[in-house]
Amino acid sequence: MKMHSSLLAAGLVTLGFLGHPGLSQADPGDRPYMQGRHCHPPGDAEGGPGMERMADHLNLSKEQRQAMHAIEDKYRPEMRDLRQLLADNRAALMKMDAGDAKLQETAEAQGKTLADTMILRKKMHAELDKVLTEEQRQTLGKMMARHQGGNMHHEWRGGE
Repeated sequence: MKMHSSLLAAGLVTLGFLGHPGLSQADPGDRPYMQGRHCHPPGDAEGGPGMERMADHLNLSKEQRQAMHAIEDKYRPEMRDLRQLLADNRAALMKMDAGDAKLQETAEAQGKTLADTMILRKKMHAELDKVLTEEQRQTLGKMMARHQGGNMHHEWRGGE
């Protein structure tokens, strides 16, 4: 009974995160309705103009930029798959009634996918962090603190 309650609580918490565009969309380029409402142009979740702006702001060397792109390329397919799964589960959950027999199963699947996404993002950020100098990590930490504003998309604070 206790495990069932924990799983239910995890599912409900997950449902609260489903509205986050960076976590629930299949591909950042597939959200034209979000343009103008989100702080990043399409593509930022997988590099794109935002990553280049950050690299410019941190004064990354050519070698550091190449290393960053290699790390992004390494994680891109799995992140894209997880985003698609989040979007598919979210669409299924939106169609379900409270009494739907598959509600619990789908909510639990969404919670696991969300957890997998967060873990993968942490792994990627840990690798990206190793490319930065101490000064660049401090600058990045300040950038993230200024930009935080309650947006879960910005959980990276170098080295965590």
